[in-house]
Amino acid sequence: MATPAYAHGKKLHLTINGVTIIGMIRDGADTLAYLRLGNREIGPLPLADARVVLKPVDPPNWPPQPGDTWEADAYSWFALAIHDERGTVVGVRLVNNDDRCPHGLYGGDPYCYEDADVLLSNSPEEPKLIHRRGQAPPPVRGETHPDFTDEPPF
Repeated sequence: MATPAYAHGKKLHLTINGVTIIGMIRDGADTLAYLRLGNREIGPLPLADARVVLKPVDPPNWPPQPGDTWEADAYSWFALAIHDERGTVVGVRLVNNDDRCPHGLYGGDPYCYEDADVLLSNSPEEPKLIHRRGQAPPPVRGETHPDFTDEPPF
C-alpha cells in the first residue's frame, strides 16, 4: 500500500488513540493540553477549539450495567436501571453514596441518561468496577490472621 502524500497546508482529520494527558495550562479562556504518545510529547493542544475532540478511553467492563457498583472520585457509584413505560431497560442511572448523580456534580443531562459518559469524562481518575451482579466479588484484601483451629483447647 502506498503512503499518502502529505503536504504543507493540506487539511486533514487526525485521530490519535491512547494518548495520556501529562499537563494542562490555562491560556486566557482556553486550556492547553500536553499529551504523551509513547515516548513523544504532543502539544500544546487548544481544548476550547471546537475542532478538538477528546474522549476518555473506556475502562475495563465499561459501560455500567444495572446492579453494578463502581468507584471513582472517592465515591461508590451504584448503577440503577432506567425503564420505559413498558418496563424495558432504556438506560442506566448512576447514583453515588451521597444520593447524587454525576450531572449533579459536573453538569449534564438532568435526566441521568448520560450519567456514565458524564462520570467518565469528568472523573479525574478512571472509574473502577467493584461489583457486577452475577460475578464473584473480588477477593477482599485485609489483615491475615493466624489459623489456630488446630491448637488444642486449654
